[in-house]
Amino acid sequence: NAKSQQADYKFEVSVYASRVFNDEEQLAQFSKLQVKNAEIVEKLKKQQNESKDDDNDDAADADNAAHDNTKNKPIVLVVDTKRIEGDDLKFRKVQQRLYRDGVAVFNGLPETIVKKFDLETEYELNANGIVVNKDGKEVESKLESRITDLMEQDAQKEAEEDDEIDYDNIDWTEDQ
Repeated sequence: NAKSQQADYKFEVSVYASRVFNDEEQLAQFSKLQVKNAEIVEKLKKQQNESKDDDNDDAADADNAAHDNTKNKPIVLVVDTKRIEGDDLKFRKVQQRLYRDGVAVFNGLPETIVKKFDLETEYELNANGIVVNKDGKEVESKLESRITDLMEQDAQKEAEEDDEIDYDNIDWTEDQ
């Protein structure tokens, strides 16, 4: 006599371009593509009352542009899901299903990225927690270097922004 219960669940799925695996040109290209796709979606919404064949042509053109390998370099995307409300256990089941089904579409890193960051090479941690290769020699992975570089760039940018603030001319008193 099990009765099914309806429950409300809210969650968001975010997809964004990875700063680690994509260069500035790829990120700019992805940003332009996002804007173009948003414009096409708005255009299609406005044209709902017109012929469906025209809508399909616009959608097909957008899809072809997005997948044109002669113009586009592979973009590495990061997918994140976040539960807003609802049962956490049920959300985890939905999340696992989304990721499992997404594997059919998002099928790993492009070969160029794997080679660029030498991701096929297996490393180990020695007793001191240092990354070493098979010969036991200390190595620094290209991926780790990229992440460190990005963190340093972000810290420098933050420091420059802090330097621009004129703290002497800020009114620190609270208005009550």
